[in-house]
Amino acid sequence: MNQSDKETREAVDRLLLEQGVYTPLELLLAEGRLLYADYEAWRGGQSDYLEDLLFGDPGQSYDLMQRAQAYAGTLGLVAETQRHVSRGARQGHSLRFSSSSARDRCFHTAYRKGDDAPQLDLFMDSAGVTLANGIIRALVEGDEVEARRLLDRLFEIDPGHRQLGELERLVAASPESAVENAGIELLKLQAELCPLAEEILGPGARHYLAPQWRRLSRALADVDFDPDTIFPPDWRKAPLSAQGGTADLSRSNDLIPVILVTARTEALSRRVMAYIAAQGWIVARVTREERGVLPVVLDGSLAMVWPDGETGGAVRSGMRSGLFHQTTGYSLPFAARAADRIASLGELNSDSVAGALRKLAEGAWERQVYFRLLNRFLFIASQGAERRRIFERFYRLPQSLIERFYAADLKTRDKVRIVFGRPPVSLTRALGAIPPAAAAPRAQGRLPGVNG
Repeated sequence: MNQSDKETREAVDRLLLEQGVYTPLELLLAEGRLLYADYEAWRGGQSDYLEDLLFGDPGQSYDLMQRAQAYAGTLGLVAETQRHVSRGARQGHSLRFSSSSARDRCFHTAYRKGDDAPQLDLFMDSAGVTLANGIIRALVEGDEVEARRLLDRLFEIDPGHRQLGELERLVAASPESAVENAGIELLKLQAELCPLAEEILGPGARHYLAPQWRRLSRALADVDFDPDTIFPPDWRKAPLSAQGGTADLSRSNDLIPVILVTARTEALSRRVMAYIAAQGWIVARVTREERGVLPVVLDGSLAMVWPDGETGGAVRSGMRSGLFHQTTGYSLPFAARAADRIASLGELNSDSVAGALRKLAEGAWERQVYFRLLNRFLFIASQGAERRRIFERFYRLPQSLIERFYAADLKTRDKVRIVFGRPPVSLTRALGAIPPAAAAPRAQGRLPGVNG
């Protein structure tokens, strides 16, 4: 078994453990080959084929799905055909993953354990159960018209069905309806609709709830935060989570401490508060506000931070010595390395410590050419929406890679993985963002910081 097969099996096992079913869609999302926003764009009719929105070579994504399919077969899982339908103007239209029939079929085939197939009743062939299953499927696919049609039929055929009330509530919560009271709807969404969807729809709840959250977020985007108008009169005793329970915020031991980092302008501060409201959080009080600056290096040399030939005075360390992460601006990982280096010195004096830290800083600066290149892609080559896509994709990468990124301890394969895929910015703008100092390695066909 090669490494690719091993990683694929581990990914499928995780999906089966977490969701009880393996679907190619969830695999592509979990492996960072697809953004959920791009999936939603496909559902909204912005692309004919989902394959065109994947990161990287579509052929490699197909190979991944094939390996997963083969592994699912060895587990004895039961295959079932899935259907994805469009939303918006062409609502209910069947969508295709690829122009290739084989790839399209592979994507639309899910696998579950034989005894895990959804059974809403003991009599699987009854008309009521068939209709209920159809409603669930339509809700997950975002087909409101079909869900309402099947619900009407269920009322006629099986008015005593045990899940009729729950299904009716899910169907009635249309993501296209106007928001009348954002505060009340926010609390209902978090405390009622979310747990209900998770109970009835299972792993498909995310696809049903995503449009609900977007609808509410749009309504809150331009609203100034005011707890007396955004939240209902009894908000102090309102349910705070999907798991139920209440908190009396008039009692000190129920207060939720919040540290709010404010931005430079009032507009950004309002956006922070709107986001807090959209998450269903309640700010009991603001204990303090902070304003900070972190360095992000685009180009230059260590001499700009630590002049060559500097002697005398206090030994430079931390930010003043250039020992910081040039993308995140954090210095903690470098402080730990500096402490280890100082502790290893045989003789402790100003000259020995300064020499050791200078050498450490020079090495750190040289090794971070890759991070400076990423910064230029992010802040020079890309624009607002493109930056969001970059961050969305990055934080779907494996946690171990993200940890190495923050520690500035990337392996060569990590660097390739981060920039691998369909470029979020145009190639012309990306090349234009490369600093002149990197022109030589670029001309030799090397990406600075990746090959060395």
